[in-house]
Amino acid sequence: MSRSVTFATSALIAGLVAVTLTTRAEAFTLTFSAFASDAGADVELLDATLSLSVATAAGASGNDLLIVELVNQTAPPDAYTLSAVYLNYTGGADPSAFTLVSDPLGGGVLTAGKTIGHDPHQTTLQPHAGGFGYYDLLLDLSAPPRASDGLAAGERATWELDLGATGFADLDFGNLSTTRSPNQVGGAAALKFTQGPHGDSAFVLPGLSDDPRVRPNSVAAVIPEPTSGVLIVSAVLGLAWRVRQARG
Repeated sequence: MSRSVTFATSALIAGLVAVTLTTRAEAFTLTFSAFASDAGADVELLDATLSLSVATAAGASGNDLLIVELVNQTAPPDAYTLSAVYLNYTGGADPSAFTLVSDPLGGGVLTAGKTIGHDPHQTTLQPHAGGFGYYDLLLDLSAPPRASDGLAAGERATWELDLGATGFADLDFGNLSTTRSPNQVGGAAALKFTQGPHGDSAFVLPGLSDDPRVRPNSVAAVIPEPTSGVLIVSAVLGLAWRVRQARG
């Protein structure tokens, strides 16, 4: 093979690697529902999935993007509209710098929690999802003036948030909401269902996560890290081996 062909091949591989690194996305998916804020709502009917992924340097300005994919799995005669998504953020960036850059419904408004006042009288204002705690980000899918009331039953849609910088990871958005009383249950996210049968509405928390690092809610058990599981298995096997040696 000639040196020119080898160089061209190397350049092509480098280009493909660069593209892969630029658009690499980390993700986790939450499955709803586990808890509903309205005691009269049938939580088993309030079904949805929410996937969050960070696309590295994928924004028009080279910033990271948060990809929010939502599927409304309710269906007639028990159809609901999804009108809001509540998200957490625990990284070091200022969430007020995040901007909504792709909105398939045309009525979305992004609101971030903020701190007002000065020490020692600072107050943090955060979006509140019923009894499910306080969140850092609220994506209102039906804020006026709106083109839609939200995501209808059976629909799927994806929103993109420009994070204003790079260096973000999926787990930056995977912690539990802040609770301020023992009666509140925190969630890795929350959804607001509206326009249900008889005009019902409710906030709902996820019950499952496809990533063991992300607890869907504060009631769910903590799943040990894979390395912890390996250490536990290794310890058990080591103990069994020593017992066999002692008996032998």
